[in-house]
Amino acid sequence: MSKILVTGGNGNLGKEIRKLISADFIDIEDVDITVKRDIQKFLTEKNYEIIFHLAASTNLNKCERDHEFAFDVNVKATEYIAEVCKERDIYLIYPSTDYVFDGEKGLYKEYDAPNPVNYYSLTKLLSEYVVGCVPKHLVTRGTMKERGKWRHPVAPSDMYESLLHHDEYAEFMVKLVERNATGTFHIGKGRFSVYEWASKFDPDVKPKTIEEIGFPLPRDCSLDTDKMENFFRTHEIVNDIRRVD
Repeated sequence: MSKILVTGGNGNLGKEIRKLISADFIDIEDVDITVKRDIQKFLTEKNYEIIFHLAASTNLNKCERDHEFAFDVNVKATEYIAEVCKERDIYLIYPSTDYVFDGEKGLYKEYDAPNPVNYYSLTKLLSEYVVGCVPKHLVTRGTMKERGKWRHPVAPSDMYESLLHHDEYAEFMVKLVERNATGTFHIGKGRFSVYEWASKFDPDVKPKTIEEIGFPLPRDCSLDTDKMENFFRTHEIVNDIRRVD
């Protein structure tokens, strides 16, 4: 069995990953990933074969206000981990975001050109490039929301995404890793306005336009997930053939 590490283990996605795999889970109180010496010493002592690097700041407002903080947490820390993965041939898995796109097109494919519209998205895109330097890597893009009641009083009515709950995203992500997927994959289901999604779980949520919200958000960052669906379809066919043999 592979020795696995999950950073950001107490985050929403990390908690769902914890239900699916056996691994070591760490957070900032265990190891400060923004301190190069600390995180690299930890990694070299543990001999991990697979790393899910989930730790990041996803607070859009904070990232927009404090670029240095966002860059340190989202980019530099990823660079420190990627350096060890590259040296030790570790499989590195990184969840990025559909926000790397500017939202002018919608139903983006993996090869479409990114164009971030806010600083958080820029840090995630830069981290994608860092992770891409690791020979065996997996980058996933998508948007995750908590189950249960929508946590905000409003939701953008003119913003479209391919939304999933954290547990659904985690399941797709683990399935890709179990099948040794590499490269970039879009994860999601359908195309919804964020308000349409939110109102299904909270009838009291109010619609607001992106302009009224007043934060730079991509208007339509829905995703084309054909690559992921075809990958799973092909893999299952291969497994069926192997069982017949």
